[in-house]
Amino acid sequence: LGLRDRAKLLEARQAMLAGHWLRASTLLAALPKAWVDSNPEARLWRAEVAARRGRRPQARAAFKALTAQALDTIPREVQAAAHLGLSRLAFKGSREAALREARGAAELLIAGTIFPRSLKVAARLQIARCHRANKRVGAAIAELQEALELEPRSFDANLELARVYLTLKKPLRALVFLAKARKLRPDDKLARRLLARACLRRTPLPPAC
Repeated sequence: LGLRDRAKLLEARQAMLAGHWLRASTLLAALPKAWVDSNPEARLWRAEVAARRGRRPQARAAFKALTAQALDTIPREVQAAAHLGLSRLAFKGSREAALREARGAAELLIAGTIFPRSLKVAARLQIARCHRANKRVGAAIAELQEALELEPRSFDANLELARVYLTLKKPLRALVFLAKARKLRPDDKLARRLLARACLRRTPLPPAC
């Protein structure tokens, strides 16, 4: 790639991290197609952008192509991320079969030992969400605790555990994890709503409230 295209690639990555999916899509489309098609990481980004923009068939096909590629031709972490992308797409379906696919894909991610920690945490979170959707609360808690052992400062894992404990009508236990989540992202709206729910009718108010 030339300097201009490398700058576009960097800007596309920054746009993705900021959640600016239309901008990321525009920048990736401006890159040489032959180069993107031959680069697994760029293909992964393109698939992720398609998924975030609601282009589910396109994203699913792109993720599946990455997961089907031989491991000696693709970085393991790229293939792991593609499996997780498929898992998220499947989870949005309402059928039990979709949840099984999501759970199986996420479990495949943690079967290896060399995945980056962030992917392992993401996999644990996805498995926990699948368990929670199937009302297997104990299994969800176990997965979330594993995620926090891997990354104690995971906002998503702390928030998800708080949601589980609120579902179990254990607001004081939920407050432990909400307090950690609020420290990590003080302005998060969902964390604020869950905190208000956990503090409702608490007398006296716990310190976290």
